[in-house]
Amino acid sequence: MITIIKPSSALLRDSNGFILVAEKIREQLEKSRKVIVVIPSVKGAHEVLLEIIKNPVGWEPRLRSIMERYYSIARGSVSSDKEFSILLNEFTRLFDELTKLMWVIRNTGEASEYVKALILSFSERFSAVLMAAVLRSRGIESIWLDGREAGLIAYGNPLRATIDIEKSATLVKRKLLPLIDKNVVPVITGRTVGNIDGRIMLLDGGDDNYSAAIIAKLLKANELVLYTDRPLFLTTNLQSARKACIIPSISYIEAIEITLYSGLGISMKTLKTVAETGTMVKVVSLEEGSETVISDQSTGPPIKYIGLVDGLLMVNDYATEVIKDAVYGIVSRIKDQLEEEKNVESIIIQSYGAYISIVAKPELVGRVRHGVNSSSVASVVIVGDGLKHGNSVKSILSSVIGQYNVKGFVWFASRPIIVVYAEPEEARELATRIHDDVVSAYEKSQEVKCAS
Repeated sequence: MITIIKPSSALLRDSNGFILVAEKIREQLEKSRKVIVVIPSVKGAHEVLLEIIKNPVGWEPRLRSIMERYYSIARGSVSSDKEFSILLNEFTRLFDELTKLMWVIRNTGEASEYVKALILSFSERFSAVLMAAVLRSRGIESIWLDGREAGLIAYGNPLRATIDIEKSATLVKRKLLPLIDKNVVPVITGRTVGNIDGRIMLLDGGDDNYSAAIIAKLLKANELVLYTDRPLFLTTNLQSARKACIIPSISYIEAIEITLYSGLGISMKTLKTVAETGTMVKVVSLEEGSETVISDQSTGPPIKYIGLVDGLLMVNDYATEVIKDAVYGIVSRIKDQLEEEKNVESIIIQSYGAYISIVAKPELVGRVRHGVNSSSVASVVIVGDGLKHGNSVKSILSSVIGQYNVKGFVWFASRPIIVVYAEPEEARELATRIHDDVVSAYEKSQEVKCAS
């Protein structure tokens, strides 16, 4: 049984985080699992390197602060003098290499995208070196590899690379299977891959979890375990909710829909990748002792999540039949472009006859609007497998349309989601009311305890 482990950056903020993850790895090995670890940077390190690349003036103290943080974590987490000495030598080698790259940027005033990708990869490299040392100091045989050395091959822009599944599949198996068969734990840098010429690139996937998902897919891993500092999948994002439940079980498609409207730190791309091979995902909050299982099937209430997205405008336009298709096509293309830039919360187009509604962030509306009639709205996002069936949708909509000033709604047939647009205050009241019903359903089923 193969288990891929991926801790969050927030969890690796200090030596206690590394120690905790090491103990969880030991528990998996004691269950006779073959374990691979995909590691992110410690919290904030990647962002500092990104700032240095954008503004290299005065880079020395900022770079030194990163290294001092890694040294501090190492002193508290590596329990063997021998391994600590080896680690310091490896840190020094990597730090010297990174310093030379920074001098090149500082003196030339610019860097290629390949150089930028290489520099950004160091935050994960330092983490991988450290995690492998922590494991070895606790008697767990381990080796660290960057993504390229692990066999992950990609192409395209060095800062937003696309994985080459066919080339990677053979190499990843060749590199990793012999190691885990000998009970060696490979610690692999998240996000980093290499092109066919061996140059470092960064994956375009939104998070380090995507690297873990790709490896899970290529090795047909049984499970992907995401260790976090806090629960990710809750029944709502409403700050004013009376209670919120940790969702214990959720389907891939439900989880994907929630990620579209929540800043969970797990991208839709990650979830789609593991869903393709049926790898079970466990999101485990180590600090709160909770777990969400993502798989083909889910249990619990038919409605699991109620979200609220504020700060939107709905722009209405009455277009003639002649231009309706042209307008729809133009807006669709703009929508794709904006979503790639991650500047848009939600753009929804509803076309009934010649009537088109566009929902977007206010600062983006000017780029897509064609009409003059607009109003402030908030969207209530309702997610649950029960919404795949028309009767559940009709029941929810009929109970809210008569009581609230609903501006519009979108329901995607066969998908477990409804998005209802209403005036902001009414949308909040509506979301709270529906969420109370979800909490009651969980408490009656005694599946999970919901906390205030």
